[in-house]
Amino acid sequence: MNGAGNRGQYSAAERERGRLDRLYGGEILHVRATATSALAAKQVRDDLAGLLPSETDPRDAEGTLGLAAFTKCLRGYLRSVRTRPEWRTWIPAIVEEAGLPLATLRFDTPNLRVVLARPEDKEYSDAVCFAHRDTWSAHHQAQINWWLAVYDTPWEASMAFFPDLFTHPVPNNSEEVNYAERRFLDLIGRASEAERPSPRASGDFDRSAEKRIPTLAGDLLVFSAAQLHGTRPNTSGRTRFSLDFRTVLADDAERNKGPENVDNRSQGSTLMDMLRVEV
Repeated sequence: MNGAGNRGQYSAAERERGRLDRLYGGEILHVRATATSALAAKQVRDDLAGLLPSETDPRDAEGTLGLAAFTKCLRGYLRSVRTRPEWRTWIPAIVEEAGLPLATLRFDTPNLRVVLARPEDKEYSDAVCFAHRDTWSAHHQAQINWWLAVYDTPWEASMAFFPDLFTHPVPNNSEEVNYAERRFLDLIGRASEAERPSPRASGDFDRSAEKRIPTLAGDLLVFSAAQLHGTRPNTSGRTRFSLDFRTVLADDAERNKGPENVDNRSQGSTLMDMLRVEV
C-alpha cells in the first residue's frame, strides 16, 4: 500500500482503513502539515502574539516576561481555545486530509498544551513529565490521539514514545479512574483534584527505546491511545506549544476493535462525551 504502483489496487476507503489498522497495531504516523492543521496552528500563533507585548515571541515569553506574568497572559486563553466553534469543522477536515476514515467519527475539541523550558525544576518535571497510556484514563481502546505542533518543535522539546512496550504490560495506577463517578462530581461541582487522578507508569520500565519525533509547525503525530508516551523535560530553551485532540470511530468502538488491552484497569468511558460530525 506504500508504493505509487500499489495505490491503484486499493480504494480510498481501503487505504483509510489500512492506515487506521496500522495505528491499532502500534504504528505512529508523522503527517506533514495539512491545509487545515496549518490553518489551526497559525490561528493559535496569531492569538498568542496578540496576547503578549509586541515583538515578544511567545516561545521566549516565559523568560522575558517572567513566569508569573506569562502564566497570567495565558490563563484565560487556554480555556477559550477548547470552545472555539471552528473545531467542529476543522477536526473532521484534518482527519480527512490525513487519510483516515470519517464515517461514524466522534471527537473532542483540542487542549492547548504549554510545556515550559524548565528542565532543572524537579517539582515541575515531576508534575508534567510522566509516561502514560490515554486508555488508562477511561479512553476507549479504539481511540486515536492527534498531536499538532503549533511551532516548529525540535527533538529537545518533543514528547517521547515507547513503542516497544505497546503490547507489554506496564505497572500503573489506572484502577483509580472511575469516569462515570468523576463525571457526576463534575456536573454537581464537587469534583476536587483528588477525583481527577492522572494515571501514570509506576516503578521502573525499559526507557532504552524511547522515540522522539521533531516536527514542523502544523505537523501531526497520530497514534493509538494505547501507545505509551509522555512529556519529557524541555531542554530546548524555548516554551513548547501544541494542540491535542482525540477521535474514535463509533462503529469500531461498538465492535471492540482496536489494540488489545494489556494493562488498563480504569472504569467507564469518555466516548459518551465526544462530539459527532455535523452533516
